[in-house]
Amino acid sequence: MRRVLAGSLLALAAVAACNSDQAATVRNFTYAREFRYYDEQEVRGAMQRMSVAVRQLDALLKTDGAPPETQQQEVVRLLTEVDAAARALRSPQRASNHPRLTENLDAFLAEVELARASAQRTPPNYYAAGSITGSCLHCHAPASAR
Repeated sequence: MRRVLAGSLLALAAVAACNSDQAATVRNFTYAREFRYYDEQEVRGAMQRMSVAVRQLDALLKTDGAPPETQQQEVVRLLTEVDAAARALRSPQRASNHPRLTENLDAFLAEVELARASAQRTPPNYYAAGSITGSCLHCHAPASAR
């Protein structure tokens, strides 16, 4: 009976720890230092910020009405937002609970940097900026399209 009670208490404590702020503390003891644990809210927040900026970028590149200087400044600003959101997820650890993110983030950041550098040129070149939307599909396309 004591074993059942002790086991139940241990399981209850583990569940409570996973559903509270103590989850990060528990992960410090359960994951190796070389492992990056991405919290779901952290990933969703960064992905949502990138999604908003990429959608705005896509819409901006499809319009003809913006004056060239204003368009250039806005394209660079949006690419900077995408870069900042992606860098928030960057980690030196090569193993994580989000392997696709770990595998593709550095290449995505390089594409964003190329797009920003191209957009800052005189005259600006938006080809790489337009391809950022396609970069999202590399990870987020339906499995049947990969």
